Amino acid sequence: MGYKNHHEADLWDELSEYEKNEIELGLKDIEEGRVVPHSEVMKIFDKWR
Repeated sequence: MGYKNHHEADLWDELSEYEKNEIELGLKDIEEGRVVPHSEVMKIFDKWR
């Protein structure tokens, strides 16, 4: 196992179950197309500046 994979496995193991579940939900959102492009997010934030 290379450094990167070993490091990533260690980081994953350090997360709480809640954090792991939230990451999995986010990845599922991406897979199912429930995302907002960065450019759209920036338009929203520009209104607040």
